[in-house]
Amino acid sequence: MIIMDLKINNFFAFENFHINFSYPKKIVNSYLEDEFLEGYPNFRYQKINIIMGSNATGKTSLGKMILAIFNLINKKNIDLISPFISNKKKNAFFAMDFVEKKENKYYLYRMNAHFLGNDEDSYSIDNVKINVYSVEIKKRDNYELCSERLDLLTNNKSTENYITELEKIPKLSWGFAFPFDSFKSEYSVLDDDRYLKLLEYTLKVLDPAVKYVRRIENVKNALAKLLTNLKEHPVPLPLLSQYMPFQYTLVREGKLNNTPEDLIKARVMYTIEEYTYASHQEELIR
Repeated sequence: MIIMDLKINNFFAFENFHINFSYPKKIVNSYLEDEFLEGYPNFRYQKINIIMGSNATGKTSLGKMILAIFNLINKKNIDLISPFISNKKKNAFFAMDFVEKKENKYYLYRMNAHFLGNDEDSYSIDNVKINVYSVEIKKRDNYELCSERLDLLTNNKSTENYITELEKIPKLSWGFAFPFDSFKSEYSVLDDDRYLKLLEYTLKVLDPAVKYVRRIENVKNALAKLLTNLKEHPVPLPLLSQYMPFQYTLVREGKLNNTPEDLIKARVMYTIEEYTYASHQEELIR
């Protein structure tokens, strides 16, 4: 599945939210090559998307919403997405345009989902309306042209129940990988130069000072090994006092565990707070 467009209303904290992942025009001098549907050079889309923002601005919620939509498509169970409706008494809605392959042809699908508000906080076939439309992508098509053809179809509302409508979508070939707030005991890098190139392009977007990314076998899993060692042998308090005095105080007061994960998180948060104070962020918010 390739997500091209997503609209959300009354799910999580999203109100009239809209994000599009297409390229109306070809990007010159892009780090990434061939950002188009294979065999369809005019059908352009963004292969890498980095969602950035402050805490509590909806980054994680966006990922959870996409995951919920995928689960709804795969399992056709409305209970997998209805708990995320913000105000159950109001109507909720989402629409997603995406590309899927069927019988060796690419199709652009549009899934419109309406959840009617109710006082009983329950959803069923009676108050959930889902319509699925699709158009075949022609060789010279771009996303905009296919989207216009879908617009013409959306006037035809299906009377089928949402389960029948969801069956129009081919089974997804992959799910949604969601990160977890934990440290791995071992890290590995795919033995593929394309992986390194992808990592290099991503880091360059975040920091133009990055020149290249190289594989160094001698330091493989060095971070994971260091964290494992520090779990078995915690940092001595005198050493912690010398290099992390603020965290040392919290450890002595019993407010922070002397574990590598907790120390790292506490140090990062402390640095962010110092930066926020120094840059007068509170005045900017006002």
